[in-house]
Amino acid sequence: MRSLFTFLLFVCSVSLIHAQNATPVTKATLPPELEEISGMIHLNGKLYGHADSQNDPIIYEFDSTSGAVTKTITLGVTNSDWEDITHDGTYIYVADIGNNNGTKSVLRFYKFPIQAIEDITGDAGTIPLEQIETIKFTYSDYVSSKAFDCEAVFYHDGYLHLFTKNWIAPVNTVHYRLQVPAAPTGATLIAERLEEFDTQDILVTGATLMNDRIVALLGYNDRAVYGFSTACAMWLIQGFDDINNIFSEQSNKQKINLGFAASLGQLESITAVSQTRVLLANENTLGIVPQRLYGLNLDGFISQELLPFGINNFTSRLTDNQVLLIWEYNEPGAAYFEVEAAKATDGSYSFLGRVYSNALNDIYTFTDNSLGDATVKYYRIKLVTPDGKAYYSKTLQVKKDDSKMFNLLAMPSPFTSSLHVSFYSDTDQVVRLSIVDMHGRAVSTRQLQTGRGRYHFSLDELQGLGKGVYFLTARTKKDLFVRKIMKQ
Repeated sequence: MRSLFTFLLFVCSVSLIHAQNATPVTKATLPPELEEISGMIHLNGKLYGHADSQNDPIIYEFDSTSGAVTKTITLGVTNSDWEDITHDGTYIYVADIGNNNGTKSVLRFYKFPIQAIEDITGDAGTIPLEQIETIKFTYSDYVSSKAFDCEAVFYHDGYLHLFTKNWIAPVNTVHYRLQVPAAPTGATLIAERLEEFDTQDILVTGATLMNDRIVALLGYNDRAVYGFSTACAMWLIQGFDDINNIFSEQSNKQKINLGFAASLGQLESITAVSQTRVLLANENTLGIVPQRLYGLNLDGFISQELLPFGINNFTSRLTDNQVLLIWEYNEPGAAYFEVEAAKATDGSYSFLGRVYSNALNDIYTFTDNSLGDATVKYYRIKLVTPDGKAYYSKTLQVKKDDSKMFNLLAMPSPFTSSLHVSFYSDTDQVVRLSIVDMHGRAVSTRQLQTGRGRYHFSLDELQGLGKGVYFLTARTKKDLFVRKIMKQ
């Protein structure tokens, strides 16, 4: 990894044309193991990071508040130059794609199941070579050139998307995509060139997909401003309709100035923790700026029209002819929620009540005492913003069932991106729900503390799962219930 400066003198302010400003907030100083952090992902509420070349082939699970390492995962492969990390919901991909001098014609991704990390029960463990698939590739237009360095990648719908770090003026980034093979292959695959973008001298060091229409590219300007300092910046790309053409004329491209490396360090890693918030990390810079974790809120830069309705874990509990609705909401922009219900899906919803947004709360509830003789009822949440705009949640079906059996249900099957799940709990207990693949590996897990009653909710964001047969399992202290499901 090239150093940012030959000599650091002082910080100099500079006006960036067509750029806006944002200030990352320091969350933690990272431990020595992550002095050269080069890639980071937020996965199942945890952070994972790794270092780049000349470091051990280790992924570190670490705490976002203290920065402390909580688990050390050693991979049975080499670290030639690990520069980024991503996942598809089932597998993790480590990008061994660093190519500072542009002389490597063949690069690699290391792919292994997320479950392999979950199987490490202590604070350290090894994932052997036998569990790791090597995906070799080359660029479709490769020549030996410093234009073919790369440190930024994300996964989307069967493809790994790469954004180059071009050391040759004029500085730009080229967007490539690499199809993930359906089965291991020893062949060298071809990364297809898609498009090119002028980054205004920003060398791209990280990328994250915030949702299907928002991408953030992180980087810095290695051309020292007046020889004194290096600017750190982010490109926020939003509003595109095609993930393969994010730099189209239709997309909104914003350059966001983050400050200077003299205070922020060399920013190398970015990961989205929500649709409007990211975490950033810098590697130790010249022994002057320590490695740190930063938080950055992008609410003010992202168009609200591009944010799908932000309710998570919309569930219900049915007991004694009452329906308790529970949902989570931790995004900005809600003035209040209106609860609506219908006895059929014909759109004739009626107003039941209003729940006001509270910045101190992430979890909201509403109790419907009017179930009456209805055997099936449909609920939805209407979010109303301060300017009067309204957004609707997905519909939740609640079915009265006099049976006291656990009665685990899942629909639709086949499913695409979400699965509606319901079950009856006859006592206070913990229920662990998992989606398990044909190899017995849990690809999605959720744990619920339940009381007596019937529960309904949706498992969302399952589009990353491959097509095929899976099993939905529900484990209690006494029993295991299983339903076969199909992903299309």
